[in-house]
Amino acid sequence: MASLANLKESDINAIKIGLTGTPLLSDEYNSRALFGDYIHKYYYNASIADGYTLRLIREEIETSYHFKLKKILEEIDVIKGKSNRKEVYADVKFVEPC
Repeated sequence: MASLANLKESDINAIKIGLTGTPLLSDEYNSRALFGDYIHKYYYNASIADGYTLRLIREEIETSYHFKLKKILEEIDVIKGKSNRKEVYADVKFVEPC
């Protein structure tokens, strides 16, 4: 977060407004300490109710598919760095269902 430190030090008297979906609230970084009290809060569930955001549905990758995918990636040498991602994603082994 070197750029954050540079921003803070460039004008210590500046008014700072932060727009974030996830404020930092740890011992090392704290959004409220830097930006002050919240001006406004807009929560994920309110955004869904307003129709501006779609509800996220997290789906696990089936374990057997995960292992097949890993094997395929190893076969086309992605891990070894012999192919770029564009080539990998266009490869028949990646595109066809297992």
